Amino acid sequence: MAETRRALVEMGFSAGKIEAAIRNTSGTLEDAVTWLEELQNRPTNTSTANLADDPNSAFAFEKESAQSNTTNTTTTASDSSTTPADESSSSETQSNNTSTPEPIPLTAEEREARLAVLREKAALRRAEKEKELAKEQRQNDVIRKKRDQESINAMEELQRKEAAKEAQKRRQQAREDAAAKQRIKDLIEADKRARAAAKKANSSAEPSTTQSSTTQAQPKPAANRPPPTDTKIRLRAENAPPGGAKAFAFPVDTVLGEVAVAAVRELGLDYDPALVVFVSNFPRKEYGVNEFPHTIQELNLLNSSLVVKRR
Repeated sequence: MAETRRALVEMGFSAGKIEAAIRNTSGTLEDAVTWLEELQNRPTNTSTANLADDPNSAFAFEKESAQSNTTNTTTTASDSSTTPADESSSSETQSNNTSTPEPIPLTAEEREARLAVLREKAALRRAEKEKELAKEQRQNDVIRKKRDQESINAMEELQRKEAAKEAQKRRQQAREDAAAKQRIKDLIEADKRARAAAKKANSSAEPSTTQSSTTQAQPKPAANRPPPTDTKIRLRAENAPPGGAKAFAFPVDTVLGEVAVAAVRELGLDYDPALVVFVSNFPRKEYGVNEFPHTIQELNLLNSSLVVKRR
């Protein structure tokens, strides 16, 4: 029985049909296939009213079982109450029934031919089922690829937005740096104009003095080394550790405003260079926007260490 079930399953029959075939036959593969082939050739009616006539349904199994029990009960009762006359009548009836010819069993060749036909039909059913599964798999692959492509497109769109935002940030930073430099440049120019005006006023106020015709001998100055042209300044952000200072080289005639711009850029500070305040420790002194027009040399900040903080 188990081998018959397994073979019928491999041929593609449903579980209900397999159980019905085994129930209504001897249980061999050939008989089960023959019964299924005959069942397949019967006219079918799929309406609910005829479900009890379907040999594959539970209704048919229950009906068959009930009919079997009723027949057995009736036969037993009939046998127990049979009279001699009934026995004679029954014998005649049985004699008449025995004269009905039994169906001729199929030969081995016929059974094999039917089995081959059913196997071919089962193979066609399996091929059709595999074709449907392959179609469903292709549809699932298309859906999955579409979903993956949508995810890739969303990721690329997010990256484009982030890149555009970063570029906008860099442009904004460049504009702010240029504006800060311009403000410092304006401060320097204003300081130069103020100095020139003060010098001119002092020159016009001084009385003219006559030069003495006798010139006194001036002592010859000793030979000195040429003044330095460059200097190093160590800069450290206010919130950085003591060892976090960075050394930068500047020409000695660099104004302090340009040092402020460099400090903001190189130390990664997030505020306007015009707000920078430099603090020296020895001696402790602060240099703000008022000192920006003066050079490093004028402020005596050659080779100094400065803390950078916000005003």
